[in-house]
Amino acid sequence: MLLSGLTVVFAIFAVVAFFQPGVNKVDNTAWVDTDGTAEVTAAARDALETVFSYKFDTIDEDQAAARAVLTDERRAEYDSTAEQTKQSVLQTTTIATSTVTDIGVTVLNNDRAELVASLDVSASQDSVDRGTVQTPAVVTMERVDGKWLIAAIDNR
Repeated sequence: MLLSGLTVVFAIFAVVAFFQPGVNKVDNTAWVDTDGTAEVTAAARDALETVFSYKFDTIDEDQAAARAVLTDERRAEYDSTAEQTKQSVLQTTTIATSTVTDIGVTVLNNDRAELVASLDVSASQDSVDRGTVQTPAVVTMERVDGKWLIAAIDNR
């Protein structure tokens, strides 16, 4: 009698576990898709360092490289201040070098990812070291035509 009662309880438990009521499907694959996580992490690191690094003597090439790692919407926003930035960099002979010191994927969902990063940005103007600033950033990446691009940056 006890054995048949336990069998019924386990059968009910198995059916409930199979249908998983109240459990939402998890779309975030950041913890289980190691290849996808590594790919978007490398792309985000490269893109952030590209966008925040430039030299007065290569500013045109640097800005072209930055545009190449941005989505269309983000590129339009970048272009709205690019000429002003360029003129300032040229006038002060600025060199900015950015290094992502830490980065991690918080959300990976098909062609969209969110990452948290820490950047060190070092600058010099007129050959005078202006120091290094460390800044955190939340970056949203979108895969466009097979390439991960920056869709948003939130410097918090």
